[in-house]
Amino acid sequence: LLTDTERWNANLIGHLDITDNIRLFGEGWYSHTKGVNLVTQPEYNTGAFSGCEAPAPGVGNPCGNLVLSIDNPFLTADQRAAIVEAINNGFSDQNIFGVEQDYFYLSRANTDFASGRATSTDDIYRVVLGLDGKFDFLAGRWNWELVANRGIGKSKGRSTVVNTQNLFNALDAVLDDSGNIVCRPGYTNSEFPTLNATCAPLNVFGSGRASQAAIDYILSVANRRATNKQFVVTADVAGPLFKLPGGDLSVAFGVEH
Repeated sequence: LLTDTERWNANLIGHLDITDNIRLFGEGWYSHTKGVNLVTQPEYNTGAFSGCEAPAPGVGNPCGNLVLSIDNPFLTADQRAAIVEAINNGFSDQNIFGVEQDYFYLSRANTDFASGRATSTDDIYRVVLGLDGKFDFLAGRWNWELVANRGIGKSKGRSTVVNTQNLFNALDAVLDDSGNIVCRPGYTNSEFPTLNATCAPLNVFGSGRASQAAIDYILSVANRRATNKQFVVTADVAGPLFKLPGGDLSVAFGVEH
């Protein structure tokens, strides 16, 4: 409900009367904010978030159900038998489409992969410089203003996220010739680096079952950078053209870039 937040603000506002009718004014503004998101919602894999039901299009959608082989070596014999029985007797693609189904779906809230901790820092700079004044013209007092506004906002953030391609590699676990559980040979790593570049098989059957090597293989550090710039110039003049019985007829002209 509460996150660590650090905020600094500095403002400088002033003006200089050049003459009785002309004024130079300015404003300087700086804001620094840093927040630490300690825990967030976990990353989910569920059919409620995306249609990834095989053999329909979208199998392996990042947020969809995990699609796993019934031969996954992390399953016990009893677990595998229960899954096969559910496929044969339940609401499955095998019964709907008439194809031999050697896979099953797993929905998961991945609380044991990453905590959701993230940091975000924002720095905003703003400078305003302008001239304004007044003069007598036609039916009375006219006012004018010329202002330039320059602003820059810089934002950066850091978080740890699940790398989908490496996740799918780690889920595709098989037994090697020595009976060890390994990633299926021939996998291709994601082009985005993860904490561990060597594929390690991922056990998703239960919370906290995954090895640290597998978790490091599926997690990438995401660094976000953004810069927004603003430059605005405005000029305007307003005053009365002539007097009428009910008051002045006044006009205003302005331009903004």
